[in-house]
Amino acid sequence: METRQLLARAVNLLMKETYYNDNYNERISWNMHTQAFGVPEIAHNTSRLYRSQNFGDPDYPDTVMNLFINIFVEKGEELALNFAKHVLKNELNLRDEEVINKDRELFDELNLVSDNLEIVEYSSTKILNVGNYSDDFYEDLQGEINKAYNYGLYSSVFVLVRKLLENLVIDLLRKKYGLENVDLFFNPSKNRFHNFSTLIEILEEKQLDFRPAEPAINSDLIETINDFRQKGNSSAHSITLNIKKEDLDEKIEDLEHTIKILVRGLNNLG
Repeated sequence: METRQLLARAVNLLMKETYYNDNYNERISWNMHTQAFGVPEIAHNTSRLYRSQNFGDPDYPDTVMNLFINIFVEKGEELALNFAKHVLKNELNLRDEEVINKDRELFDELNLVSDNLEIVEYSSTKILNVGNYSDDFYEDLQGEINKAYNYGLYSSVFVLVRKLLENLVIDLLRKKYGLENVDLFFNPSKNRFHNFSTLIEILEEKQLDFRPAEPAINSDLIETINDFRQKGNSSAHSITLNIKKEDLDEKIEDLEHTIKILVRGLNNLG
């Protein structure tokens, strides 16, 4: 079977078992999966992938197909097939014979079904269990972080943590200063939010403004946020970075504490 045909059948089955399945309540984390293979930029450059997923648009399956083909074109057959196998193993229940029988030829071609196949049992540890988020976006992102941790994708955890903290800082500044002071968090000339390092500098400069709502927003907290920013940058820009579980575990308490303060400050702003 040709590579493009294999990828198309993999996407077809994946969509049937997830997007078209009313009993499937998870959301595929393309950011996490592509980070694991060092190709997150391909996902970000695949038109409408994230938007169609977020809004449940009918062209979502087509954008997923485009992602798989783009990885094949840009990174080659071996990586594309390994990526497809990785996604199928992590998103489908390969212990369910009914799932396998829906396209046994596909699973045979990808060498995903055999008597010797070892299926890894992933834990369901929640390294983050913060509540009271102001938006479901944060709940979903927290879920992705926990899933990445349980899959052993520790570099991806730092990338996703960076994204979560950056958005919390943006929302904090936006809620405090509003559109009247949009330049504190947004660059109108470039039509985008300031980069994370600039946002942190502005939060540092304006920290006293947040004291009535949340006194714990101080220089120590901002330094911690910046440390996670740097970790996220290093993880995103180097696919060879070897982050061990122990390196992450020792940061979890500080991370959850930091997130809780930002969420509390955001909620206290009313």
